[in-house]
Formats: sequence, C-alpha cells, structure tokens
Amino acid sequence: MSNKFEKFEIIKINRNEIHGADYNPRKISDAAFQKLKRKIRKDGLITPIVVNKRTMTVVGGHQRLRAMDEIAKKTDYDMSVAMIDVDENKEVELNIFLNNTSAMGEWDAEMLVDLKGSFQDIDFLKDCGFDKLDLDYMFSSAGIDEETIDSIFEETKEQKAILTDIEKIEQSDRMRKLKSDHKAEQKAQSKETGGTHFVEHDDYYVCFVFNTNQEKRAFMEKIKRPIKEKYTKATFLHDIVKDEFRF
Repeated sequence: MSNKFEKFEIIKINRNEIHGADYNPRKISDAAFQKLKRKIRKDGLITPIVVNKRTMTVVGGHQRLRAMDEIAKKTDYDMSVAMIDVDENKEVELNIFLNNTSAMGEWDAEMLVDLKGSFQDIDFLKDCGFDKLDLDYMFSSAGIDEETIDSIFEETKEQKAILTDIEKIEQSDRMRKLKSDHKAEQKAQSKETGGTHFVEHDDYYVCFVFNTNQEKRAFMEKIKRPIKEKYTKATFLHDIVKDEFRF
C-alpha cells in the first residue's frame, strides 16, 4: 500500500474464486445494464472489482462483474481485484455505501454544458450513459433553456422515436384522466339538475403557448404547478380570473 488510507491490495485471481453478495441491495434496469456492457466492451474495465478477502464476496462492482461474465461468456477468466480485509458487518456497510448515490455528489449541469462545448466529439448519450430524459430534467431544473440543450445534446432518431412514444403515452394517460374527471363532474351536475348532458363530443380543452421556456417556467412556478406539466385543470384558470387564487 502506498499510503495509510489505501486499505486494499490489487490481487490477481480467477473469476471462479469470488461470488456476489446475496444481500446486495443495488438493482439495475436492463437498458442501463446494456449500456454498461457496451461501455466495457468498448473501453474495457477501468476500475477494479472490490472483494472481501475473508469471504471472497464482491463488495463493489456486481453489475460490472456480471457484464464481464456475459461479454467473456465464461466465468473462469483471470482478473485483478481490489482486495480488502474486513469483517462481515463492515463488508455489508461498505457494500451499501459504495452503492449509495446520495454519497457520490451530484451533477453540475452548467459544467456539463461547458464540457460538451469544449469536447464536442463526446456523445453524452452514447458514450457517457445518460438518457435524454435525464438530461432534460437535470438542465431544466438548473434553469438552462431548451434551445441551449437541444443545440448541443442531439438525440438519435431511435431516441427521438422512443421519446415521442413516451410523450404520446403520457399525453394519452393525462387526457383519459381529465376526460374521466370531466364526465364524472358533468354526470354529477346532470343528476342535481335532472337533465342529461352528453360529453363524448365535447371540445373541452385549449392549449396555451408561451413565448419562451422561461416565461412558461415562471408561470408554472407562480401557479404552483410542476414546471414540466403539460395539462392542468381549468379550475386554476377560473380561480385566477376570479382573483381567488393565492399566488
């Protein structure tokens, strides 16, 4: 060990000598796992798997090890690991800590934009493992306008198609919910008045278009609604018009 803070040794072993932790609480989606496999296949494994010498249990790197197994299509290859020597209680503690995203900091969205501007050949979606939805959420939360995002983070045709499908599903779900609520309200009103109201052919929604993304964001914040929300009940507008809404 080169200094007192390094509590590991790089040891060469055979893959079959180690095993995963049955208690490992970290999960990964199939899409994220495929990204990991592609990255390892392209650039190799650049950080070692962490293993506890006393139990030969993987402490950190379960998904990377699984990806390596699938790429190698076997489990008897030689590899180097960062070997630590701890008791079982410390092993579990370290496993949780190493998988805890809240202990790993957060992204500086503006710095990512600057990095993309300086290193334009880096594909943040393909090379860095981001999803377009992740970037949109991160940058909008940081107040970075959509034009800047779209100008430097271009998604592929496949990603655009996926996003379009997601938006269509989300829009359809919202519209069904709004229509269902509207029908229920109309049915209740008809019952009170003794009349009959047919809503199947009602044109009951309208779209408001803002001049800029900032203008829309300011409005949504003012009416205390989620910034990315695309549909909201007319009661908000009624309350604003009647000056009954508390800003």
